[in-house]
Amino acid sequence: MRKILPYLLLNFVVSALAVWIVLMVWEANHQIPNIPAAEQPVTRETKSPTITQPPLDEKTITIQLVMGSGDIRSERVQLVSASASPVNLQGWELVDEDKNRYQFPSVTLFPGAAIELYTKGGVNTAGELFWNREEPVYTSGERILLKDTSGNIRSEYQVP
Repeated sequence: MRKILPYLLLNFVVSALAVWIVLMVWEANHQIPNIPAAEQPVTRETKSPTITQPPLDEKTITIQLVMGSGDIRSERVQLVSASASPVNLQGWELVDEDKNRYQFPSVTLFPGAAIELYTKGGVNTAGELFWNREEPVYTSGERILLKDTSGNIRSEYQVP
């Protein structure tokens, strides 16, 4: 052990020196400008941005299909953008005949894009939303409506 102790100390010193040099080089190349407080930009957001609804005669989002109806593990609705421009679904609702409602968070569908709404619980991603319900929602023959924030029906679908 006594024979390797000097080598261990030397290794420790060389490693510490290498880390210190890397940190000094990084800091020298990544300086944050010192902006006086009087010149710093102030941002105040007093209200949410207004989301413009597409015209009623414009195709927007289509309920493409409902998969796994009646089975909480696989039940989901697929929505596809039929619009030529991006559509923000924030505040839109998916409503069925039993008055079950899902209100969309701020999610934007771009032309040709699709998103799936799962009935079960999960973590929302760019392509999947989760309703976090414990029981399935849809039954065969039931009509589902997609409504915009003004309550206008943008798409409807009958579960096979």
